[in-house]
Amino acid sequence: CVVPFTRGREISRPFKDIINEIKELASKGCKEVTLLGQNVNSYGSDIISSKFNPSSTESRRGREVQSSKFYKLPDGRKVKPVMVKHLGRLRIPTLFPYLLEEVCKIRGIETVKFISSNPWDFSDELIKVIAQNPKIDRNLHLAVQSGDNEILKKMNRWYSREEYLDLLKRIRANVPDAQISTDIIVGFPQETKEQFQNTVKLAKKANFAYAYVAKYSQRPNTAASKAFPDDVPYAEKERRFHILDQLINHKGILRTAVH
Repeated sequence: CVVPFTRGREISRPFKDIINEIKELASKGCKEVTLLGQNVNSYGSDIISSKFNPSSTESRRGREVQSSKFYKLPDGRKVKPVMVKHLGRLRIPTLFPYLLEEVCKIRGIETVKFISSNPWDFSDELIKVIAQNPKIDRNLHLAVQSGDNEILKKMNRWYSREEYLDLLKRIRANVPDAQISTDIIVGFPQETKEQFQNTVKLAKKANFAYAYVAKYSQRPNTAASKAFPDDVPYAEKERRFHILDQLINHKGILRTAVH
């Protein structure tokens, strides 16, 4: 994806600034707010990680994580890093579930939406907050991109197809009215017909409300453009696009579409 190169490293706005802005909007009659970010789930991880200097650590994307370290939330609660099994890495806890809770408490705000969310750090804590707050919109967008584990690794996606499907299962068990949409890329470099079929199988299991299906195209300076040739013929990308688009968006076999 070229977005991280064009936007730069994620920087979280101060917690109080966000809350105060929403309170001001509510005082002027605003009823609905949307929390927007490249990956809202990671909100606050940079704030938390800047408050300590660990010794024995593991680094990922410039953030250092210590397994035995507790991190303080604004209300004083302590949380520990979470292991990402598929990658064998720890992730720093984030402030996003706590932010959602606080936004829902603001008088006058009736609907709270958020986008986008990365599946790999869509935590059980976040699921719990959504389930407990009816103000939070039930349309959840979780980009899967592919249903094949080898392709997911080439994409540098931090989860497996099994973990993604398990996440959907946990969400729906706790938020039965959740409507889940997704993004899928077809024709990623070296994607075989069998690997594409794994994506089709995942789409059938996932029961997506809607999907934004895209045909892979190279972008300058991305890791994929440097590592892999764009070797799937355009006609084959078109074929795969129409299969998924018809399966998810036009056959009526899935639930109500999210627009």
